Amino acid sequence: MGKQIFSILFFVLLVSHSFSQSNYKDGYIITLDQDTITGLVDFRTDQTNARLCRFKRTEHAAEEIYHPGEIAGYRFIREGKYYVTKQVKIDNEYQTFFLEFLIQGLKNLYYLPLDNGYFYFEGQDGMLVGVTKQPDQITENYKVREDNRYKGVMSYLFQDCLPLSMQTARVGFDKGSMIVFTKKYHDQMCDTGEECIIFENDYKRKFIKFDYTLFAGVELNDVKLVYTYFPSMLSISPVIGAGLNISSPRLIKSLYLNIETSLSAVSGVSDYIDDYLRYYRYNFNAGKIGFGAGLEYIYNKGRFRPAAGAGISLHKLFNLTDTLKINDQVSSHLPLFRTSTTGLKAELGFDYQTSKNQFVIVRLAFSAHRKTSVESSNIRLKLGYKF
Repeated sequence: MGKQIFSILFFVLLVSHSFSQSNYKDGYIITLDQDTITGLVDFRTDQTNARLCRFKRTEHAAEEIYHPGEIAGYRFIREGKYYVTKQVKIDNEYQTFFLEFLIQGLKNLYYLPLDNGYFYFEGQDGMLVGVTKQPDQITENYKVREDNRYKGVMSYLFQDCLPLSMQTARVGFDKGSMIVFTKKYHDQMCDTGEECIIFENDYKRKFIKFDYTLFAGVELNDVKLVYTYFPSMLSISPVIGAGLNISSPRLIKSLYLNIETSLSAVSGVSDYIDDYLRYYRYNFNAGKIGFGAGLEYIYNKGRFRPAAGAGISLHKLFNLTDTLKINDQVSSHLPLFRTSTTGLKAELGFDYQTSKNQFVIVRLAFSAHRKTSVESSNIRLKLGYKF
C-alpha cells in the first residue's frame, strides 16, 4: 500500500510540474508607448494567452509577467499569433483582455476564447462590436436548436457590402470561416488595392507536435515455462525500431505520448533430469515484433535532458520453431507464444540535444509479460535519434 501511495503522489507531482513548464518562443512585446522589445514569450493555450503574457528579454533573464492593459500587446514571430490589449463589454460589464488579432483590414477581426468564444469586429471608427454563439440546445422534440443570432449581427455590420451581407447565413462560428469572410469584405471594398494582413497561423497544427525516433540496440530476454521444471531461458538479440512522440507544448511541454514498434528475436535452450533420471531438453527460436504505447516525461531545459516513462507493451512472435526431447527422442511441442502477449514496461534514460529540434536518445527499458503457461521479461538498451 505504501508503494502505491508513493507512486500516486509521484505521478501527481510529475504532472503538476509538467503543467508549470514554460514554452518560450521568439517574440516581442509592445509597450504602452508603442516601443517594441524583442525577446522570448511563453506560448501557452489560447485561454492563458488572453489573460497574461510571460516575457523574458533573454533565455537566462528573469521572467516578466504582464496583464492586459500593462502593455499594448505581444506577438510570436514564427507562430504568427498576435495579441493586443482591448477593453470589451461582456454581460454588460467592461473587461480588459489580450484579444487575438486575426486580420487587419478595412474591418479588423479579433478573437477572445471565453465561454463559447467571442469574435470582435472593429471598423474604421475604432468601435468594437462582438458576436458570440450559445451552445446548441436539445428541444422537447429531441431536435437541435442552434443559436444563429450572430449571423444577423454580421449581416448588419457588413451591410455596406450587400452581396456579402446576404451571405452571412453560411458563415460558421469558427476562426477559419470568420477570417475568410472578413478578407472577402476587404478585397471587395478596398479601392486602393492594398491587401489585408492575416496574423492567424496554422494554430491547430502547431498545438500538437510530432517527433519521430529511429533506434537500434540490444535486448536481454528471459523466458520461463511456468508449469514445468525447466529453468529460465536467457537470450540476447539485436533490436531495431521506430517511434512517434506526440506532445502539446502549449499545454504540457514535458509530457509525451509515445508509440513505437520494434523488430528483434528471442530464443532459448533449457534442460533438466527428473526423479526417474529421464533427460528433458527444450529449445525454441522466433522472430519478435513489439508494439508499445505510454507516457514519458522529459526535462525540457539544457542539452542533457533526463527522461522517465511507463506504459503498455505487446509482443507477437513469428516463424516460431520449438522442440521438446525426452532422452533424445522428439516429443510433443509445448505451447509457447502462440498468440500476442501484453504486459507493462518502464523506461529511464536521457535525450542529448544536437540542434534545435534534434536529439540523440538513450533509453534503458524493462518489460514483463505473462500468457497462460509462459512468463517473459526483457531488458532493452536503445540508442537512437529523434527529429
